[in-house]
Amino acid sequence: MNIKRLISRALIACDALTRGFMFKPGTHNTKHVIIVMHQAFGDAVVISASLQEYAKIFADYDVIYLARPSVIEFMKAVVPYAESLNFEPVDFARFIGDYAYYREISAKYRDKADILIVPVSSPGAEIFSCANKASRKIASVRPTDITSSLLMRLLSKYAYTEKIRPDKNEMTLQRHRQLINYLGDKDFKARLPRLKSEPGIINEEKYCVMCLGASNSERWWPAERFAQIIDYVNEELNMNVHLCGGKDEAELEKDLHVKYPERVISHAGKTSFSEWSSIVQHASLFIGNDSGTAHLAVAHRVRTVCITGDYEFVIFPYKVDVLEPDDILPLCVYKKMPCENCRDVGYYTGSTNPECMKRIKEGKCALCIDAVSVEDVKNAIKKIMKEEKNIGRFI
Repeated sequence: MNIKRLISRALIACDALTRGFMFKPGTHNTKHVIIVMHQAFGDAVVISASLQEYAKIFADYDVIYLARPSVIEFMKAVVPYAESLNFEPVDFARFIGDYAYYREISAKYRDKADILIVPVSSPGAEIFSCANKASRKIASVRPTDITSSLLMRLLSKYAYTEKIRPDKNEMTLQRHRQLINYLGDKDFKARLPRLKSEPGIINEEKYCVMCLGASNSERWWPAERFAQIIDYVNEELNMNVHLCGGKDEAELEKDLHVKYPERVISHAGKTSFSEWSSIVQHASLFIGNDSGTAHLAVAHRVRTVCITGDYEFVIFPYKVDVLEPDDILPLCVYKKMPCENCRDVGYYTGSTNPECMKRIKEGKCALCIDAVSVEDVKNAIKKIMKEEKNIGRFI
């Protein structure tokens, strides 16, 4: 990281913490609610199950949803949402690293809202909240307090006026339900999200979708192991494999060496959001990392094998309050580690294991991802293809 960026981050942290420390709840009458979501595509799919409820609860307010520009484009393409919801883009990566941009965004929204809601806490959301003057700053936080660094502890301490702390065994869908219940809708239940239905664009009776990447490289199961799984799907299930994702996934595909390259079709970086969703919707099986494509598969009721880590049990396994007849819970493949739940202790994967953190800095996957073998994934595929719906959980 260059000196200019370090100075910029230090200025942002100082300004946000000072404003958070000096904050005194007042009274606003702007009739605006701001929802802050720092996260990526998969998180947008998961929150879509509760997104419409915010518009109902705050029917007398203007509800503003802040997210990354690409996430907003994605949501408008594939997620059903209330017309009254106002999407506004914020580049959160830039927000926490560019002091001038931080000041611009903070000033724009500082006095805008009566109520600020953070459905999933993150460093960007906590910096935004510290710098904001909303009377109520409500967040679903982690089950335990952050202990990894003084800066993170202070941001978490001063960011919110109301913290909703979930049980450590509750998954994100249930945490969204808990927040909705707290805000006033006591009858709301956690359910699997549903996305817009798209016409099929793959002219095959059955096929498998895979995604080699994820939003963070520590979640990337090695490409050479994916190659073995592709061969297995081609030979044992007699399915072609369609690869989805963006530019990162397209780069990872260069490391694939498979037996039947003519049976592997890449769409990575070549589709619109609607086309991406369509390819996943009409698949017979999805296999991949904890990624946006995995969440698309679950939302479209596709049999899903997800390779995930022991870093936190928040997104996976999927847990809901109500199962619909067509729901298919994903089957998660993971290895239990002595350093489990590192992201609950600190914000970052590997925060409790120096060896794992070193790997991640080198661009490698986390130790818990690397521990998953090809045979583990093959066994999960066999299991999910044999069993009835609503299987879910871990293997």
